[in-house]
Amino acid sequence: MNAHKLTLGKKHHANRGSVPGMYPKPQSMMQALRTLPLALILIMVVGAAQARSIPYPLVFIHGLGEKSARWDHLQPALKALGLKPGGVLTRKALYRHPPPDDYDPQADFFLLEFDDNQSAVIDQVRELRLLLTRLHRDTDAPRFVLVGFSLGGLVSRAYLTKYLHRHYVEKLVTLAAPHQGSSWAYLHHAFQPIKAKCKDKGSIAQLMLHSVCTMVTRLEQTIGLRLDSPALFDLLPPEYDELGKPANLMAQLATTTHPGDVTYVAMVGTVEGPHSRNELEQLLSDLSTEMDRGDRALSAAKTKMINLLRNLVGLFSGNPIWVGGGDGGVSSQSQDLSQLAWFRTRTVRAWNPTPNKQASRLYEIRGLDRPLRIEVLKAHHLEQPKTFNTLYRALVDPPKLKMDKPPEWTFFGHRTIEGELHDILLQQDQLKLRRLDDHEAVLPTVLFDDDRRHFRFIDVALKEGMNTFELDYELDHGLAGKIEDRQYRFHIEYRPNKFIDALLRPISLLTLAVLFIFGTVLVRRRYHNKRQHP
Repeated sequence: MNAHKLTLGKKHHANRGSVPGMYPKPQSMMQALRTLPLALILIMVVGAAQARSIPYPLVFIHGLGEKSARWDHLQPALKALGLKPGGVLTRKALYRHPPPDDYDPQADFFLLEFDDNQSAVIDQVRELRLLLTRLHRDTDAPRFVLVGFSLGGLVSRAYLTKYLHRHYVEKLVTLAAPHQGSSWAYLHHAFQPIKAKCKDKGSIAQLMLHSVCTMVTRLEQTIGLRLDSPALFDLLPPEYDELGKPANLMAQLATTTHPGDVTYVAMVGTVEGPHSRNELEQLLSDLSTEMDRGDRALSAAKTKMINLLRNLVGLFSGNPIWVGGGDGGVSSQSQDLSQLAWFRTRTVRAWNPTPNKQASRLYEIRGLDRPLRIEVLKAHHLEQPKTFNTLYRALVDPPKLKMDKPPEWTFFGHRTIEGELHDILLQQDQLKLRRLDDHEAVLPTVLFDDDRRHFRFIDVALKEGMNTFELDYELDHGLAGKIEDRQYRFHIEYRPNKFIDALLRPISLLTLAVLFIFGTVLVRRRYHNKRQHP
């Protein structure tokens, strides 16, 4: 589309007389009028083919030590909503010619990836500026919706404060972002001197610390994080000098002016309820296994290392990582934008738009055109589908989607596909159940569990004896960065007396247990009687 505009502009300039005769003039005004409808139709067709489903493209930004693969589990859900992916944006790829094959300027969402995912926040802000400027030029989109996970959310907010009046952002959505830092940053203070000595080759200290340096290197390789990285240093919680002035990055960002023409949404990932520390550690271990594509050996080693570091964080900071809720990495207060000094001191009123649910809060802030929105997930930020359900409401205005209504979908669980573990999304209208004996189509009622991870059929007419059905369904999942649709089929067998079978099984087990106990007692009595009366 940009190329067409550029060509027409050159022709218009040439016809003004600089190069006479280079572009032939129409023979008459009637000929020009005949070509006008054709040109208008062509423009309408090209424009319709490149139209987006949403007015503002989504740009997803990963966290500390991560890459764009952080969002792989969300891509199938976004595609199910009719949103078109535009590829992975990197500075090297976007500024080369030609651009990558998967780069589509007219897409609905893009995945951003920094050159160094552990560089200083200000460096990532500058890189974000370059990428958004180029994307704004290529897409002709008026603005974008930034979605930042963890450090990505902090970088996005720092970008807005640095470029107050030319930021190209309509909405900022942060997910588990450390807006007031993280206690994990104290690891930088603990390990930075050791890392500095390790880099001083040939010194006596380096020789004495050789084993320690080797251990630290292996630790960093296991958890995928440089313990002396500039980004980790930037996450130190707010500190102020004797005069009360901001003394570090977190303190500066907490009081810096934010642009008022941006909608702010902060999603707070936390684990609430009767969760003990051990239960939370087990949850994080399970989620880590999923993130490592089912590699349990790698996940087990990583989990042990991270648990060790959590204890060190509590030792160095004097504030255990579990204090203040949160997701095991960032406290709930740090994730909550309403707790920042700039927002807190400008709050006019706060209210709950859904009185029956305490998960959503709105704040009227002086200087902001629209209310600040806080969404509390009451679950770990990596859990599905709770995260996506809330994220969907925060990202997209449903009436603006080009569909009657969003598809009914559920998180179907985890499946190993081509040797890799994937999150599976299943749409209810894709379920097709048929009887195997006569291939009669059955339209059952699909009932999902509360967690929407499992489903079962009800209102299915059963025949006498064995009932065998064939279930066809399609799954959307990502493989090697691509979203694919695949059809699956498996057989289901029902028995009308399933309840009786289920009831008889525990009765049988109980009967066997009673017989075993009775037999044991009888044998012991006989043995005892023989000893008394030989």
